[in-house]
Amino acid sequence: MTRGETLRTAVIVLLGAALFLATSWAQESRPAATQPTASAPAGITPTKPPAYVTADPPLPAGVLARINGRDITREEYLAFLFRRIDTDQLTDFVDDYLIREQASRLDLKVDEAVVEQLVDERIQRTIDNLYGGDRGRFESVLGQRLQTLAGYRRAQCSRLRTDMLLERCIVTERSVDDEDVKRHFERVYGAGGVQHQIRHILLLPGSSRESADAQATRLLQTLSEDPGRFVELVHKHSQDPLTRRTDGFIANYRGGMYGSEFQKVVDDLTAENQIAGPVRSTRGLHIVQLIKRTETPFDATVTAEIHAFLTTQPPTAIERARYRERLRKQARVER
Repeated sequence: MTRGETLRTAVIVLLGAALFLATSWAQESRPAATQPTASAPAGITPTKPPAYVTADPPLPAGVLARINGRDITREEYLAFLFRRIDTDQLTDFVDDYLIREQASRLDLKVDEAVVEQLVDERIQRTIDNLYGGDRGRFESVLGQRLQTLAGYRRAQCSRLRTDMLLERCIVTERSVDDEDVKRHFERVYGAGGVQHQIRHILLLPGSSRESADAQATRLLQTLSEDPGRFVELVHKHSQDPLTRRTDGFIANYRGGMYGSEFQKVVDDLTAENQIAGPVRSTRGLHIVQLIKRTETPFDATVTAEIHAFLTTQPPTAIERARYRERLRKQARVER
């Protein structure tokens, strides 16, 4: 068999599996009890799938079925699939091929025992969630599609194997530089490694700007005399429904959340000067109380931890899509 014929045969095999997977997952996503059943027009008997019997002796290698004494070979069936599916799924085949090729180049493998275990767990969850734990019902549905549980399992193993190889390729080739580490540090620990826990009271502008300012001035006067009443005043006066339910608390205030002016007020708060305001944002007028400030140094220990995390974390959907696109651009695919 020439290389072109081999590739064509492989494409057909994958397309057949892809067609089954698409049909299978779409139907499995609906509860069995609510799956619609096709009804035939009045006076017409519904067509039933052919009844299969076990060949005795077993069919020869390369023969998929025997119909009225005639052997149907794998090649004949593959040609039928190609006529039906054509090249609609060729991109998926190319991606799968390139991923396996890249994994081989990087000497990456997956543990087949792990693949099979994960697939068996997924199948069992499907049976439990959609078929009430009745494996026979699940196999019956597969049988109505002229599929076997063993064939379904093989298809799922193939799909998962490719996904796992893709993840390992990405993690192996992932590059993390100093800028990546710094961005993650500030995303987790705040700008400059400073995090604030604060409370705030939000006053929305009323009929006039002066009324909100006057109310803020009165509240600040009350708090200057008794800072311990901050939570009480949150529930009485704050017009931020989300934080009012948490006593005005913002556990991890991030810079820029309410604008630069608000950020400057928060930065200037200290243990001795915990309350400030009013400060204006696009939301309204705020009175702010500092609960806690945490400073994390950007030192070698932290950077090493972040680098290890960024290097080994599972790929995101965006990473997966970009990696597939890169493999396609690097490959020479002719048709």
